[in-house]
Amino acid sequence: MNRPSMTYILAVATLVVAGLSPLGSTSAQAALVNGNIAVYLTDGATLLGYVSTSYGSEVDSFTYSSDQSSALQVQFDSAESTFAIKLLNPPASNIYFGAVEPPAREPLAPGSYGAVLLTGTSLVAQDTYTTAASNDTQFTNAVESTIWSLSSDNLKGQWTNSDGSTFPNITYYNPAADNLGLSGDLAAFNDHFADENAYEVILRFTPVPEPASWSLLAFGGMLAVCRRRRSSGSRFSGQILALVMATVLLSSTVAQAANPLPDGYISETGMDDSPATLVPAGYYASDDHTQAIPASPGSYIPSAGAQGAISQIPAPVGAYVSGSAATSFTLASVGHYVDTTGATSQTQAPLGAFVATSGASNFTLASPGHYVDTLGASSQTQAPLGTYVPGSGASATTPAAPGYYVPTTGATSAIQAPLGTYVPGSGASAATPAAPGYYVPTTGATSAIQAPLGTYVPGSGASAATPAAPGYYVPTTGATSAIQAPLGTYVPGSGASAATPAAPGYYVPTTGATSAVQAPHGYFVPTSGQSAPTPAPVGYYVPTTGATAALPAPVGTTAPEIASFAVRSSDPLVPRGGDVIGPIYDSFTAPNDPIALGSIAGPTSFTLDLKNISSDLGFSSLLTDLSLLSFSITGLGAGDVSVLNWNPSLVLHEGDSYLLQLQVAPSATGSFSPTLTIFTDEFAPVGMPGASYSYPIEFSAVPEPSTISMSICGGIGIGGALLRRRRLRLGKTRRSVAAKNTFAHRG
Repeated sequence: MNRPSMTYILAVATLVVAGLSPLGSTSAQAALVNGNIAVYLTDGATLLGYVSTSYGSEVDSFTYSSDQSSALQVQFDSAESTFAIKLLNPPASNIYFGAVEPPAREPLAPGSYGAVLLTGTSLVAQDTYTTAASNDTQFTNAVESTIWSLSSDNLKGQWTNSDGSTFPNITYYNPAADNLGLSGDLAAFNDHFADENAYEVILRFTPVPEPASWSLLAFGGMLAVCRRRRSSGSRFSGQILALVMATVLLSSTVAQAANPLPDGYISETGMDDSPATLVPAGYYASDDHTQAIPASPGSYIPSAGAQGAISQIPAPVGAYVSGSAATSFTLASVGHYVDTTGATSQTQAPLGAFVATSGASNFTLASPGHYVDTLGASSQTQAPLGTYVPGSGASATTPAAPGYYVPTTGATSAIQAPLGTYVPGSGASAATPAAPGYYVPTTGATSAIQAPLGTYVPGSGASAATPAAPGYYVPTTGATSAIQAPLGTYVPGSGASAATPAAPGYYVPTTGATSAVQAPHGYFVPTSGQSAPTPAPVGYYVPTTGATAALPAPVGTTAPEIASFAVRSSDPLVPRGGDVIGPIYDSFTAPNDPIALGSIAGPTSFTLDLKNISSDLGFSSLLTDLSLLSFSITGLGAGDVSVLNWNPSLVLHEGDSYLLQLQVAPSATGSFSPTLTIFTDEFAPVGMPGASYSYPIEFSAVPEPSTISMSICGGIGIGGALLRRRRLRLGKTRRSVAAKNTFAHRG
């Protein structure tokens, strides 16, 4: 057996040294490994490609490529059970292989379509659900990065839901979006997104050996080759060459023992030839790994092992970091806000704004009807009664102007005082009703108006004054009632401020009169403002109305009674042919003769011709005029009879006639016989009740018209009455007059 040569021994030693240097490892303190992430189907044998440095077609999330030269280079501490994966060639600014939650997604759980996308993120501590970390997508939702574990070189992700719950995650590839992600229930995900067909994949870590290890292996192989090719003539020179090469390689191996420290570690020399320390949370390792540098104000570092200033996380919007070496941020307190990232302090809400919750990124303007009059307010205040705020962002309220009021809190406008009310000053919460005697005719008034002369306002809240009614007057302003015109005065129209005294010849016998009464025959009123006429004294008479004085009785006559004047009398002073001087009533149908209308079925009209047949010509008309004073209809069926053209002031002079029109309108069937009575001043002083004359009316009301027309029936009835006509001169005699200049009198 041949003794091994020196060359062979050196080659074996070189290979042993190379074998002792672990592939992908650079530190004894941390089991850091470098490599790529391969993507396999679930059979574990079909390689799809490697996670690429180029993002997929949707939202900057990772996809894979078959070209390993474009694969991500990653590094992580395999000694940790759960770790973050650092990107050595990141596609964007964030350097960790993490996940981000898209908007409006459910938690990752069985039966839920919730999913997260794999993308570049900042470093986030394990089991931390936070929206404060950054990521390479446009999403501002939750981000997690310390989610990975290693099992037989396969990488497993574990997302923590917002409530802290965790469920097994499925790694998937979505060809429709060309991205990788994690899901709690891939079937539910595909059911919800019908146009996508994601399928499960395996992420497998593929280590890459470091250059020093490859060099040792290569030189060991070269030594072995040199031994086999040595010749007898060059044996010594081959041994010398092998010895030199081994010495160089061993020296290189020894020199490589002092390697740079992994990220997040520091030592005195910055190399692994001195004790290394993991930098704590709130600090990051300097680029030369010799010191721990505190996070700057405005930034924080939540986990230990941060490397470089880039690992500082700016405080998010709505939060700030006031000091250095912070491990977390502080949310803006109530009444404050932070509208930028990396802030070192919070800002008070300005006047007219408030912040009701913590962590606000902006303030809220006071809404219309509200105001904020202090800095740093956490709430807004309702505008009090009498004030309003028309717009947003107000720091003070506006008092209601005169003529306006605000009856509620939180108002956005003032209300105009309505009719009948006014508001004299500003800041009013109610309008004031106009007092009695005052009124307000317009809206938005600042004062009430006194009722003027001739008007009054009886109650409050009036929008107009009431004119005094006829018969009343108002002599003062601001009146609450009108005054009745006293005796002797009258008020003909409305709105009077004074009553009018009755003129001479007139009088007013009642209060509240609207007109004066003319003094009647036999009376006179010598002065104004009288409430009663003065009767003519004995020996005097008044032949006209409205007289202001009485006349002495003419020669040959007397006036024997107070308040009378040359009167008609049944005891005449001067006989004349057996008659007296006066009017004589007559009618075409004799009084007391029935007016037979027969059977009627509807309204039937007829006439009655009335006459004054006095022939005392040459005497005063006062002695011969016939006054038709009134009429009445009585008896069964009286309600069915009406007079169509009665004139209550009708006077028939000598020889005059008047055609009185009547109508019968039956209201029921049967036989009826009402009586029409006409009252005159015959045989009485002028205008005083005298003789009356009655006319029975007979008719039968039937339900249907007869074959004879109503007008013919009426004509027959009237004709029968004409046949029975006779002239009645009841108590009437004629006396001759001895001389034409002698006056008779009524008495």
